[in-house]
Order: sequence, then C-alpha cells, then structure tokens
Amino acid sequence: MSNMTKKKKELNQIINKRVGENLGKLLQQNQISQTEFPDKLRELEWEYTLDRTAINKLINDPDDSNLSIPFLIECADYFHTTVDFLIADNSKAAYREQNSIEQRMPRKAESSVIAGKESKELLIENPSSVFFKNYLNTYFCYYYSTISDEHKEENPIFEGELSLYEEGERCGCTLKVDTKKYRSNGEKFYKTYIGNAVICMASQTIHCSMCDYEIGEYCDLIFRYSQLNSAKQACRMAEVLSTSSGPDKRYPVIHRMLLSIDRIMEEDYELIKSQLCLNNSEILISKEKLDSLKDYSEEYASVIKEIESIGGKEIYFVNEGMINEIVKKYMPGKEEEFTNDLRKCAKSYRYNKVSKGVDTNLWNILHRAGYYKEITDGQA
Repeated sequence: MSNMTKKKKELNQIINKRVGENLGKLLQQNQISQTEFPDKLRELEWEYTLDRTAINKLINDPDDSNLSIPFLIECADYFHTTVDFLIADNSKAAYREQNSIEQRMPRKAESSVIAGKESKELLIENPSSVFFKNYLNTYFCYYYSTISDEHKEENPIFEGELSLYEEGERCGCTLKVDTKKYRSNGEKFYKTYIGNAVICMASQTIHCSMCDYEIGEYCDLIFRYSQLNSAKQACRMAEVLSTSSGPDKRYPVIHRMLLSIDRIMEEDYELIKSQLCLNNSEILISKEKLDSLKDYSEEYASVIKEIESIGGKEIYFVNEGMINEIVKKYMPGKEEEFTNDLRKCAKSYRYNKVSKGVDTNLWNILHRAGYYKEITDGQA
C-alpha cells in the first residue's frame, strides 16, 4: 500500500468517524432512530441514501471506505445544516455550547453529583441520579401562540415535545415545537432547542436552558420538582422565557406550557385552555362573561347566582392604544404619563407563579377525562 493510499484511508476513517458522530447526535436530537432514517430519506424520493446496515455501521463502527458526497448533501438538507457541519470535529463546539449554559448558572466548581452525597447537593446535573430517575422521558407540550397581534381566543394551541435524556454526566434536553409554518421546499418548519436540564434542590425546580442553533434563539423553561417513588411524572405546568414569534416584533416574552406524558386529544383542548393563561388566585371577569356561564347547566346557574349575591366591582377593559388617542385630545404629548398613572390605579400582578395547586388541578381535570390511568403517584 502506497503512502498516498494509506493517508487517504486514514483521512476517510477520520471523516467517517466525524460524520457518524454528528449524524448520531442529529438523529437523537430529532428523536429519529437509525432504522427509521433511511425510510425518511426515501419518503422524500432522495436517491443516494444508505441502507440501514450502512448507516448503523457509519454511526457505530466507521471504516475507511469512501463516503458518498450526494448522501452527505441529502443529510445536510434533511437536518437543515451544512456538509461542513457533518464532517467537522464538533466536539469542541459542543463543549463550548454545553459550557455556555454552565457560565450562565452560578455554581461551585465541584458541584457535580458525587455518589453517596447526592442529598447534600444543591444542583443535580447527573441524569443517573435517583432524583432524575422518573423525569427522564418525552413529554407532549401545549402552549398559546406568542404572536401579540392575535387575540387570546383566536390563538391556536401549539404543540411540541420535550425530551429529557442521559447525555454522559449531564442531563440533555431537546424541545421540538411545531411552528405551523412550512419551509420553501414544502417541509414543516420545526424549532428545535437543545441544551441541558438541572434540578435545583433548594428551590425544588427543574431548569431547562436550551438554544435553537439554526436561528440563534434561546429558550429557558422551569417547572416544579417533586420526588416520585415509582411512576413517571404525569404532567407539569412550566413557565417559559423566550421570544415572541411575530415577524418584526421579536420581544422577550413569558408564557406557560403544559408538559404531559400523555398526548392530549384536540377535542380536549378546552380542558387546558384556561390553565395556559397567566392566572392568579383573584379572578377578574366581566358581568357579560359571568352571565354566559349560567347557560352551562342549572348547577352552574346556581353557583353564579350566589357569586352575584356576594357583590362585585364594575370592571373596565380598555386598550392602551385607544387610551392614548383619547389623551391626545386633552393632553397632547402626555400619553405616557397618563397611562403610567392609570396603571398605578389598575389591578395588576407583580409576578406569576405556578403553585402546587395548578399542577394538582391539571392532574385532576385530565385524570377525570381519562388520562394518566396507569399512573398512581405522578400527580405529586
């Protein structure tokens, strides 16, 4: 074997190893199995895909054979990435991405979970920990659109999937959401956020910090943690810090997201719609809306009648833009000052929290509707 041939085979082995590692990660992040992938490429009528055996060998036992350039192009197109990414040594880049999350989270240098001392740790990062045991799963996600121009009742409920999984000594997490939009080639456009999850024992919460590296967008998700004995976590309401989706109106936004181990049928969306709003223990409702509830049933009518007997205050629902137009007539140039004073007198909340009552109510509502039948202690 000539030196040139030997060097070529060595280079082929390096490239194949890199492609196998990068392709394996892309499949895991998009929740596609190695056996499914060739079929998905064939469904798109692409002609250069490898068979299942070849893809399995490429990922698990790469050799020094020549890898088809058209196949690399098809893989890059499918995952909306580049051939450069597929053949690059992304281990350092992945390390930087993973550690960018670390840098945003103040923690002791020695905070990794140590066997026998887990209960003393403030931050649990290792997915092999007993604390993570019943949370490593894929959850169906439901949330309202964050396009500000749409009125709440007109907003569709968007769907997605959140996966928590082992990634070495870290808990990996991937959030894949259906944007209900399509790419120019006709494919559905999904946002895929990738990152890590951490259990904060002091605050009894799970934090997922993720980024969609294709569009450069961060997403932080937090939900309540409780120790479960045997069952998987059934459902949780999460708070999400992200960016609104409207074109040319990309603003910071906070919204709620339901995480459910069971898929919620579309005909049952009415059960979760109100829970996805930023609710508070005080319920503000117009007289018109309150009266409309009487038509639900005689029992509802009796409840509403007693609520009305307690007495309430008249509520005004006014739009800030409309107020500004009125202020311009009488105090031109002072719209901001008037609105600021109006907000001081208005009923508003300084924060929004997801209490244990929110999670318990969701469990009860959905369990009575037939969900989580095989789970006995996932409502804690």
